[in-house]
Amino acid sequence: MTGGPAWAEWDGHGVTVAEVLTQLAELRAPTEGGAPLALASVLNLVAVAPGDHEDAAEVSEVIERLAGHQPSRAILVQVDDDGEGIDAQVSSSCNLAAGSSVCFERVVLTLRGQTREGAASAVMPLLRPELPCFLWWPATPTRDDPLLNALAGLAGRLVTEAGRDDDGKAGVRALGAVAEGDGPAVTDLGWAAVTPWRQLMAQITRPGDLETLRRGAAMAAVSYGSPEPSVKALLLAGWLREVVGPGLWVELHSRPGDTGRIEGVNIDSTSGLSLAMERLGDRPAVALTLSRAGRAAGRRVLPLRAPVRSVLLAGELELQRSDPSFEGAVRSAAGLAAA
Repeated sequence: MTGGPAWAEWDGHGVTVAEVLTQLAELRAPTEGGAPLALASVLNLVAVAPGDHEDAAEVSEVIERLAGHQPSRAILVQVDDDGEGIDAQVSSSCNLAAGSSVCFERVVLTLRGQTREGAASAVMPLLRPELPCFLWWPATPTRDDPLLNALAGLAGRLVTEAGRDDDGKAGVRALGAVAEGDGPAVTDLGWAAVTPWRQLMAQITRPGDLETLRRGAAMAAVSYGSPEPSVKALLLAGWLREVVGPGLWVELHSRPGDTGRIEGVNIDSTSGLSLAMERLGDRPAVALTLSRAGRAAGRRVLPLRAPVRSVLLAGELELQRSDPSFEGAVRSAAGLAAA
């Protein structure tokens, strides 16, 4: 069977997990009958939808945007206090080719009443065993949350969004508590959002610059557009502390407005190295100025891409193991939050 994209879906109320598995197999079958086509997929993604309907729809939309370059089986888990049992929606979108298909499969499970306590038992049979499993928790993680703990036991990597709450200090403390646990490797979309800043610094500095900073006293200031430091600002500041070392004095500065963005990074040292990175208003760019002892400052304007939630998530799904840079940044960020 050959052709373009094919789409099929099914939904049921008060169903069993076995029925959901049956529907997944039937949706993969060619329209003229026969055995289901072989699937080309790269991962299992389990996501927990927030209680708010609008947020849940946004999570679902982000998952759909992953289909083009990360074909997967995605399981979106919702919980509801009303009623009992499991409601399910199953959909499959496949690009058909000779003898195989690249498919994006999505299962939405609504766990009602007591079935919430069996979330892991409901999700586990739906995972493709030959593929890695990621858990996307689009909120601040709470170490003693029973749903989080149950689903984290199925995943090799946990992707959180501690920055969705306004309290950045509480967010990095929560990240630190979860990252220190015995569960899966942890990362956060706030960390993914500051990656372009880290890459720009690496792009314009030389290997010897880091040693120059370490030789003398140095101070770094991270500026952010919100009344209180965000998770992103704290993670970037924590990363700077980890990279340069404990001799780096770090400050966090609030700027007028409520953009929620990192607005600038400034580093000065007694060893003569100075670095300034300033966002250029609403332009997707930053101005970078770097000077070394005895040399004039050089200024460059480089692009800084705006963070897109689906792109950030896709990037974090590329890595299956733990991220020591993130873990170190979280530890230092938590220390800055406690100061």
